[in-house]
Amino acid sequence: MSVTVKLRKVGDSLGVILPKELLQELKLSEGDRLHVTLQADGACLSTDDSEFASAMKAFGRTLEALAN
Repeated sequence: MSVTVKLRKVGDSLGVILPKELLQELKLSEGDRLHVTLQADGACLSTDDSEFASAMKAFGRTLEALAN
């Protein structure tokens, strides 16, 4: 799915309104977090899974410890 969205003023910031269909497809709701990754050709939005990121950091530390 590909959609075009418009930036809108929210206080002193800008926000993006995501269409209902996209929110349903991504299983997102109010209060959920998105992770923004800057890339050479633009930006990538992905769901923020802090628990997974924390587990990956721990796994990385384990690999480093095993290598030493």
